[in-house]
Amino acid sequence: MMLSGCSGGGGETTARQDRPIETRASQGTQMPVARTGRSNRELRSAAIETLLEMTSDISPELRANALEALQGQSASLESVAALGLSDRNEGVRSVAAMVVGRQNLGELSPMLEGLVHDSSPFVQASALFGLEKIGASGVDLTPLSTMLLDSEDIRVSSHAAFILGELGNPSAIPLLQQAAGRSWGQTAPIQRQIFRLQVSEAMIKLGDQDSLHVVRGALYPARPEELEATALAVQIIGEVRDRGAIDQLIYLVDEDSDRPMPAEVRLAIAGSLAKLGLREGGFIADEYAQDLNPVIRAQAATVYGRTGRVEHFPKLEAMLVDESPQVRTAAESSVHILTKVFVLFAAVMSIMMAALAISFSVNADRILADYDAALERATSAESNLAAHKSTGAQEKATLEDDKNRLQDELASRDSNIRRLEAANSELRIALRQAESERVSITSKIAQLGVTTETQANIISEYKDELSRLRSAELDYRDEKIDLEKQLGDLESQVIVYEQVKRALQEQLEEVRRLVDTGGSTATVAFNSNAATEIPGAPISGRIDEVRSDPNTGDLLVKINLGTNDRISNNARMYVHRNGATYLGELVVFRVDLNHAVARVAYTAPGQSIREGDQDSKEITMSQFGMQMPGGGQSNKSTPDVFTALIFVGVVAMGVAIGMLWVNGAKLAPDGMPLNVQAEGDIRIAKCCVYKQLTRLAAIDVGTNSIRLIVAELKPDGGYRIIDDEKDRTRLGAGMSSDGMITDEALESSAKAVERMHSIAKGYGVQSVRAIATSAAREAKNGQVLVDLVKEHAGLELQIIQAEEEARLAHKSVCHAFNLESQQAVTVDIGGGSTEIVLSVNGVVDQLCLLRIGAVRLTELTRKHENNPDSQYDAMREIVRDMIKSKLGKSDFVPSVMYGCGGTFTNLATMAMHRTTPQAANDLLPFTVRGHDVQRDEVKHLLHWLRKLSPKLRSSVPGLNPDRSDIIVAGLVIIDEIMRRLKMNRLRVHDRGIRDGVLLTMIDELGLSADGDGGGRIDRIGFAERFAKQCRFEEPHCRHVAKMAMSIFDDMAKHYGVDHPDWSVVHRELLYAAALLHDAGYIINYSKHHKHSYHLIAHSDMPGLTTREREIVANVARYHRFLAFFVLQTSSIAHTPRRWIASS
Repeated sequence: MMLSGCSGGGGETTARQDRPIETRASQGTQMPVARTGRSNRELRSAAIETLLEMTSDISPELRANALEALQGQSASLESVAALGLSDRNEGVRSVAAMVVGRQNLGELSPMLEGLVHDSSPFVQASALFGLEKIGASGVDLTPLSTMLLDSEDIRVSSHAAFILGELGNPSAIPLLQQAAGRSWGQTAPIQRQIFRLQVSEAMIKLGDQDSLHVVRGALYPARPEELEATALAVQIIGEVRDRGAIDQLIYLVDEDSDRPMPAEVRLAIAGSLAKLGLREGGFIADEYAQDLNPVIRAQAATVYGRTGRVEHFPKLEAMLVDESPQVRTAAESSVHILTKVFVLFAAVMSIMMAALAISFSVNADRILADYDAALERATSAESNLAAHKSTGAQEKATLEDDKNRLQDELASRDSNIRRLEAANSELRIALRQAESERVSITSKIAQLGVTTETQANIISEYKDELSRLRSAELDYRDEKIDLEKQLGDLESQVIVYEQVKRALQEQLEEVRRLVDTGGSTATVAFNSNAATEIPGAPISGRIDEVRSDPNTGDLLVKINLGTNDRISNNARMYVHRNGATYLGELVVFRVDLNHAVARVAYTAPGQSIREGDQDSKEITMSQFGMQMPGGGQSNKSTPDVFTALIFVGVVAMGVAIGMLWVNGAKLAPDGMPLNVQAEGDIRIAKCCVYKQLTRLAAIDVGTNSIRLIVAELKPDGGYRIIDDEKDRTRLGAGMSSDGMITDEALESSAKAVERMHSIAKGYGVQSVRAIATSAAREAKNGQVLVDLVKEHAGLELQIIQAEEEARLAHKSVCHAFNLESQQAVTVDIGGGSTEIVLSVNGVVDQLCLLRIGAVRLTELTRKHENNPDSQYDAMREIVRDMIKSKLGKSDFVPSVMYGCGGTFTNLATMAMHRTTPQAANDLLPFTVRGHDVQRDEVKHLLHWLRKLSPKLRSSVPGLNPDRSDIIVAGLVIIDEIMRRLKMNRLRVHDRGIRDGVLLTMIDELGLSADGDGGGRIDRIGFAERFAKQCRFEEPHCRHVAKMAMSIFDDMAKHYGVDHPDWSVVHRELLYAAALLHDAGYIINYSKHHKHSYHLIAHSDMPGLTTREREIVANVARYHRFLAFFVLQTSSIAHTPRRWIASS
């Protein structure tokens, strides 16, 4: 059964599956056989005579067929071929030229040379074939490549491809591969398909067996108009002797199969099976021997001839008198073939039998003795052969390794030779130029001086700019300190104003009490000795030193506190002289056991602070230079003076409250200062400012090192990195021997995570996520690390799978680079594993996960560390075998390779240092992101570094000393991946998995905002965006989705909307699968359903869970018709009984 999704035409099935093939009137009847009594020799002579007459028939088709059937008849073929070369029809001339070449009729070479300039390109191509086959000298085959690549007529290009295949020169394969990629503009699809089949046939004949899949793929037509291509594919399989397609041909020829074929295709299959050795197909020709269509009868006659069975002679004899000349010609050709074969076979067998009989009768005894001796020698030879095979296999493996090593060395030497030759050419050119430009040396030196001065100025300006940036950073820090100081001042002012407020309230109550007790007296008596004090024990000291701050110009004082230890930073103190004169205020910013350093915050008008003055933290109101009620001024003060004092206090308090309100509104997150006061500490408001900007942190616990990245989200959805920390713990060191992480590595890693968590909390991050990769994933005691991290840092360490690790690396690359319209490969090399991601337009198509990394590969080959060459060979063999087994053979051809991880970043920095003079190292870029490295540079660095000891490697410019012992292993992995994927260039990415974790956290934060307000996930929206990314065929896919939804809704009504299998979620998943079922077209039409599965399964659709993605991917994977799957699993189930009986 064929599903609607892949048949084309808007989801409608082809008409062939809905109705059987039309039954002809003569099918199923037994063919009458004529009995004339003529012998085979007489039939042969009659057939040849009739064919000779046909060479002069009025029909060009009959003339060409007769000429081709007469091949092998040397007596009359030359004259007939000469007549055909001068025929007025271009088709007959072309066939005649081919016959001359195949039969090596060198006497006709002058006529062929004349046809090279024929008006028909078909005749020209056939004439070139004939001349080349008969061995003519000076044959120029260039016109064939012109016809193949430049002709606007697709038929001419097809004929040129056929000729190149017949010539058998493998050097034409690149031309044919180039021709296979031609687009052909508005040419009909069936013509393009036939052209591709002709090109594939030629490439197979020239030795490219990979092209067989194109021919086999055409055996299953999707539309009726593709049957012509199917018939051609069947004929090609017979011509190239593709025995691997026998089961498929048997399945297609069966009348009871679910995709019955028309007569033309079935007869072509019978003919091809005969060429492949299965000559029992005469019963198919019997079905069509008396068909109403003469073309079908002629094809049946041809099948009789190809089967080579003598019982078909009577049937062919009856066809010799058919009313159609085309049928007669085919029958005569078959008789010619059969009689020729049987005559030759009978003659050879007679001679051989006679010779054997004579020889045996004369030498019977000797033959028996020789037979026994030969049998003994054969037994000995078989044992020797087995031993030689075993030895040969070992030697072959050794030679293969030597061959690969020599090829690599040869490639390296060729590269060096080319580089040296280029350098030699440049030196020779420079020498000649030096001889001719000797006069201008002085001016060039002057220009060089100007250039040097310009570069020096640029470097100086760069350094000045760097100094300005650093100065600006220091200014920013000073400004931050000043703001903190101002906040401290405000805090102190709040304390003072609260104390003043309490003092004024107490004084007001005291005045009211005195007024109530004094009755209506006009004057109030106060105690001249009782001064009202602010509550709290006073802290006092003496100023020992006064000086000016050289940086800020502020006045600083050193205070001797004696034994008072209750003073603290930001405390405000008041200065007076002799307990009477108020001088100003101080703010303490440094305290030790006996002294404090303070900044002068305020100086009273007309006063100055000097050594010997006194200061205190809490003082009496009389020390402000004013006397409180009850003081020593007078006991006759009137209430008007006191009212004025109260008024001044209230005004001062109002001003203070206003200042607090304004500054609090600036600090509070919602502009309401009361929210700040509710916290009880004004510094809490400072933290509220940073809460407006979300900060995230990700910790990556790797096999080699642990890294932290802290980022701050921007309003536009991006982010900026505010810290990036690294700690080298070598978690996976020594693990390969017993699969256990050492206790020391576990403890140091847990403490490193704890330290990084503290750093992240210091930045006020809202969310921290910690992940562990290869070492923790594969260690037997990986859970111990999770428990230790929980105990030390209070974090849940998540051990991720290799697939998730690859997805995170690819997500980081997609965020940093534009992968649109690219077939890209992303490689992430860690300490214990390597992930390879193949993607198209940023969509993941295939994952290749290697359980090998820089640290693990070094550990596996440590036994060879005393011999660098042996260690290098062992590393390369391990990596090459693993890549070959995991990556396999793929149609994927990437255009660019992206590398993540420390190995790639160190490679980039080393490459940049090699190409930059040491004096200009300050001009190197701050980042290696986007830096391109050529493969020859990788190979050069690899061969250089592997000959150095780790100690010498640590001093290589651009190489992190921590990686000196594992850099060779990392470069071996890079080189082998580039060799396998045939990549000559890679692009470095300075981020990796932790960056992917950050992006995932950002996506999760944005996911709820994309909902509909009720928390529902928009699966359909995510699926449509992903479909557009895959460039899906929108009208067709939406039509399929619409039909799928209609069927689903009808079934849901039948089972009920509350049924668990017919929920809204299932409906959306089915819609997504229908929309994405042809997503694999973006990679290749062949096996596109499998490509669809990989694209969806590895996609990053936030709206779908992992299980839901797998469901959608499998529905898309199995949307194609079931018959091909059954054929793959059990082809014998479809084999006709008559074929089984005869095989």
